[in-house]
Amino acid sequence: MAALFRLAAPNVSDPDSFYHFRHAAIYAEKGLTYARFPWLVYSAVSRFSADLAYGFHVLLIPFTLLRNEILGIKLAAILETLIVLVLMYLVMRRHRIACSGVWPFVLFLLGPPMTYTFLQTRPQTLTMGFSALLLSFMVRGSAWGVLVAAFGICFFHLNVFVVVPAVVLVAALVRGCTSRTWEWRKWVAALAGMVLGLALRPNLIGAAKLEYVQFVVHEMVRGARIPLLFGREWFPLNLVDATTAFTWFLLAWVGMAALALVTRCARGAGKSAEDRALLWSSLALSVLFFAVMIHTTKRATPLWATFGVIFVAVACSQFLWGRSVERERLLSAETRLVAGCLLAALLMVMAGGVVNDHLIHEKWVGRSSYRMWGAGQWLKENARPNDIVYNVSWGTFPELFFWDPQNRYVSGLDPIFLFAYDKALYWKTHHLQSGTATSQTWPSMYMKPEEAEDTYTMVKRDLRASHVVLEPSRREKLEEYLESDSRFERTYDDGEVVVFAVR
Repeated sequence: MAALFRLAAPNVSDPDSFYHFRHAAIYAEKGLTYARFPWLVYSAVSRFSADLAYGFHVLLIPFTLLRNEILGIKLAAILETLIVLVLMYLVMRRHRIACSGVWPFVLFLLGPPMTYTFLQTRPQTLTMGFSALLLSFMVRGSAWGVLVAAFGICFFHLNVFVVVPAVVLVAALVRGCTSRTWEWRKWVAALAGMVLGLALRPNLIGAAKLEYVQFVVHEMVRGARIPLLFGREWFPLNLVDATTAFTWFLLAWVGMAALALVTRCARGAGKSAEDRALLWSSLALSVLFFAVMIHTTKRATPLWATFGVIFVAVACSQFLWGRSVERERLLSAETRLVAGCLLAALLMVMAGGVVNDHLIHEKWVGRSSYRMWGAGQWLKENARPNDIVYNVSWGTFPELFFWDPQNRYVSGLDPIFLFAYDKALYWKTHHLQSGTATSQTWPSMYMKPEEAEDTYTMVKRDLRASHVVLEPSRREKLEEYLESDSRFERTYDDGEVVVFAVR
């Protein structure tokens, strides 16, 4: 399934996949202890010399040895999908969920956006599998399993470390309320796994500082409504879009939640303590991350989907056909049969929508994998090694870095890293990227005439850049200015990407 969907897609699904692959290639070339990252000159990433996705980059190293690097990116995404689906299957088997082999594919086919997530070569995908494993071991199993799952989350993607305390807290509270059991050893194991996930990287102090910027400073900036140019995934997913994208699974999720609550009110007994803990923990976590997805950031979508699928699977197993309720059933056999058929129909329609969008009409093709190839090759052949290239849009860094790793760039990965490095420099580039400035720019949030600076002077003196790369379709006015200023020379233009030399 993973190979079918990934290899059928002609392009690399997400630009960040290029960055992760190239960073892995750097480790393959320079060794696993190489901590520096000089490719982003004005960034907290280079200042702290840290890698928040270190474990994920180590995992990608074998794929960087392939001659066809685009194929390597796709094969890595297939491996990620395989790991997550296998971990989901193991969770289902551990808890004797009915139809264990079906539920991992329900997660994969949950909706076109979720399948798109699986097609990306990004560490967020692995988080789904390890989060499911962490919940499973918090409910049933040894503390060692908790340690391994917590380690996996933090080692592969330190950005989402907060998932560990969230899962541990919810599972512990549910276990404590339903069975008066407080397994403090698992709490310690989760903490140990987090510490190990942080420690087993070349520069753990730098990683901790960078995580502070990415998590704490980032949230402070968003809370203060400072208009940084965040990526779209940092914005919430409104309820209408969520309903449109995940219609059928939402019906199943809400329906099974209602059935679980009604059954709980009518029959407080039945089922083992572990069954009850998994049911209510997965429901609570899915509701929690659904709220985060709707009110804070759509990056919580994979976690909502993961815990939502676990909850629906457990609820179906317990209330419709599972062994755990044979002695005491609220629904008659006929009602359970009808409910089971309706659920199966919903899931089939859901899968049909994904197949239609991804395989038939190819609505999620994305941009060409080679759109930055020409500009990258030109820079590699004509710019001096280690020259600073001013990429006007921070989002172009992953592809430029992939095609031309011999030069350095101004900003990338997340605007918060440039903002944390130098606020004045961030605002100067912010106004140029947002299109509110051309020949002059400003070192503060608001454009004040007395603070205006000549753009050429800023690029030459402050950025020390020798080239400017921009996408004319998004920056028409800036392109017109650069074209009109003799201090900039157009040296490359393929209709989609333009390179100007700074004289």
